[in-house]
Amino acid sequence: MPEPLPFSSLEALKSGFAMLGDPELAAKRAKAFRITAGNMLGISMKEIKAFAKPIGTHHAWALELYKSSVHEHRLLAALMADPKQFDWETLNQWVEAFDSWDLCDTVSTQIIVLQPDYRSHLVGWAIQEAEFIRRTPFATIAGAAHRYKSQPDPYFQTFFPLIETYAYDERNFVKKAVSWALRGIGKRNPNLRDSAIALAGRIKNQNSKGARWVAHDVLRELQNPDLKLRNYPREVWKPR
Repeated sequence: MPEPLPFSSLEALKSGFAMLGDPELAAKRAKAFRITAGNMLGISMKEIKAFAKPIGTHHAWALELYKSSVHEHRLLAALMADPKQFDWETLNQWVEAFDSWDLCDTVSTQIIVLQPDYRSHLVGWAIQEAEFIRRTPFATIAGAAHRYKSQPDPYFQTFFPLIETYAYDERNFVKKAVSWALRGIGKRNPNLRDSAIALAGRIKNQNSKGARWVAHDVLRELQNPDLKLRNYPREVWKPR
């Protein structure tokens, strides 16, 4: 039999969760994340993960939690949700509610990237002007580069045109995600590192502020002689 849930209801869960809140941390994070102070409890991601672990997956509660205006409720929802139970209408609603990089990245790397057809939705988010919606496809690509260890190089090279197209966007949370995506791909193996370095060179030649920043950030890491590659797929780069 499955272990009983540590909370008898969603309201009991919210009450227990709120006890972890730190008003001083909430004020600092609200300022840093540009979120209304009243919508922050002041709970670190480490604490949220520890709180979510004994609860496990509870998709119905996750959907309700995500409707909250409280930032940490949404982060907790992303950890409790079942990726297999989403439809794209609901996922797009979640994406449209992104108001911080940590929420965007958690949903992108824990839920979106696990959808079988996630790649067909990346351009649709990239063309939108909202900063965190545009961040979404690149956070998802970064998650894929780390998660899909057995995928061949062409799977990731198909993301290059999207990365190159939006490297110009100089907004902080977009350019950092664009760089994250390309660096993640480049760290998979020597061939993709070389391809990513070549792409960074083309991005640099766009000669926009955002593109120059992305190129510099990517080249700084991928051209570091101490860089440790992941050597994915292992069956190609580290066969037994």
